[in-house]
Amino acid sequence: MKLTIKEYAKTVGISTQAVYQQLHKQTLKYELIDGKKYIIVDESLKQVAQPMQSRDSPMVADLVKDLQKELRRKNKQIKQLTKKLNKRDKQLEKLNKQLVQSVENEKHTLLSFINEQKKLIEHKEHEIIDTEIKPKKKKKKGKKWKKNS
Repeated sequence: MKLTIKEYAKTVGISTQAVYQQLHKQTLKYELIDGKKYIIVDESLKQVAQPMQSRDSPMVADLVKDLQKELRRKNKQIKQLTKKLNKRDKQLEKLNKQLVQSVENEKHTLLSFINEQKKLIEHKEHEIIDTEIKPKKKKKKGKKWKKNS
């Protein structure tokens, strides 16, 4: 017996995606007729699967609906968290730029201060050198004039 992928999925009680996965794993035999895949099914499989499918179908359908609902909820939650994460990434990027700018400003300020200190030190060194090199002025000995009163 040959069943389409959809018929086989319904008969066995699984999704068509699960059937495609089994085909990909080569766990099912199929025949290609006019470009369409037909699953080759043993008659005993159909007889066993049919009662199981009819007995479990409402329960499986409810479970699938519940899982789909949960999946939609989780996807919505993922989208919200992704938005928050993107917003935080932008905030971090902005703060990082501000931090880099602040560090650059501080670096510039410190370099200016260091250069000023170097100039002051050089100036003081020149003053000291000039003082040591210049001879001291000698006091002239001579008469001091006294005022007559």
